[in-house]
Amino acid sequence: SGMSAEELSAAATDYAGQLGVRPGDRLATNLPLDSLAGVLATIAAPLAVGASVVYGDAAGEAPTATA
Repeated sequence: SGMSAEELSAAATDYAGQLGVRPGDRLATNLPLDSLAGVLATIAAPLAVGASVVYGDAAGEAPTATA
């Protein structure tokens, strides 16, 4: 997307905050990785705040937040 590492980090932290994701949480998503929102939800936001991600069908995974 042409973002610097600092911009991506800030966007990831902001996105995690918007979703209410905190350290130790589990974020469930099925957003595709070909969009900024997908990259933020699947990789960047969980890493930025120390959370984990459940990609795909989250049935039975008890996520804390969903994107």
